[in-house]
Amino acid sequence: KVYQINIRDITSRKKTERALRESESRLIKTQNIAQVGNWELDLETENFWISDEAYAIIGIEKIENSTPAINILQVILEEDRIKLEVALRKMLEEGMEFDQNYEIKRPDNGETRILHSRAELIKDKNGKPLRILGAVRDITELKQYQDELLRAKEEAELSNKRKTDFLAQMSHEIRSPVNTILSFASLIREELNGKASNDINTCFSAIDNGGRRLIRTIDLVLNVAEIQTGEYDVNPEKTDLDRDIIRNLMLEFSSAANGKNLNLNFVNEINERFLFIDRYTVTQIFVNLVDNAIKYTKKGSITVRLAGDNEHTCVCVEDTGIGISKEYLPQLFDPFTQEKHEYTGRSGGSGLGLSLVKKYCELNNARINVESIKGKGTKFIVSFQTKAPYLN
Repeated sequence: KVYQINIRDITSRKKTERALRESESRLIKTQNIAQVGNWELDLETENFWISDEAYAIIGIEKIENSTPAINILQVILEEDRIKLEVALRKMLEEGMEFDQNYEIKRPDNGETRILHSRAELIKDKNGKPLRILGAVRDITELKQYQDELLRAKEEAELSNKRKTDFLAQMSHEIRSPVNTILSFASLIREELNGKASNDINTCFSAIDNGGRRLIRTIDLVLNVAEIQTGEYDVNPEKTDLDRDIIRNLMLEFSSAANGKNLNLNFVNEINERFLFIDRYTVTQIFVNLVDNAIKYTKKGSITVRLAGDNEHTCVCVEDTGIGISKEYLPQLFDPFTQEKHEYTGRSGGSGLGLSLVKKYCELNNARINVESIKGKGTKFIVSFQTKAPYLN
């Protein structure tokens, strides 16, 4: 007899089989680490299969030759069971995404847990649904953490609202007596016009400056609270920077500049130009910048310059004051920070003005840059887009 022996090289097939086993092993390990289970529903045979990890997540015992679907339906709370059935039907009939959270009561320990399942409908080349592949994981702790975060957020928002309401009430309580003091001090000063000594006139000036500084501090604190709670509503309106804002500020600050023998100048290098900006916040930008320029300039001048081109409109506030050190510039717009100065130590003020300036610039889609040389002066440049993007 002659025996024929067929010999084939199956090295490649064995390598492929080994690679598949290793891949399956890695997948199982990954699912165990991630605590994710798989399930599959064959739409033709109605066979339902779930992985060992899914059994562990749901808390039911794996019994050979039993139908896991029946056991699973028993542990899902009735209200969620109906919701899942509706979601599955919509996926089959309408192609809707299946992405559901639902509650179960684990039969092994009686705990109520929250599970999350995602599923995908597998079809043949003709579009006929064949099976549903899904994944399940326990998100109970995640949901609890999210709920705690939501409660904390709501409590923080309520706390901010109460703080803002309190500040508004305190503002009224402080403003009223301060305005009364300023009004009567002004009347007394007028009565004593030409009769009061230099010392008395100095006292009147101190009362006026102190009162206005107190009111300005109240305004800053309220404005910061309003910005932090997101309660400020931006109201863009057609505005001429020259006529509607800057010239008014020049009149308002002329007295303060004259009191320090400083020259306060305004230069307009462009023709009439309208921007759509929030007039209140833009006014506050330049109130803070001009006020700081006067405060930190001992001699020389403050110049406000309006310039621009077809794309941008710029306002430059330049002074010959004490300047800002290179080391402090990165912190310039941080709230509650101030640079110490040799001749005054820590400067007066709340440290809120420039942080508000930065926020107000952002609200108006404007940019602010600063150039400064210690001991020689500072220049702030605020650049607005000539065509407001939120009106396009």
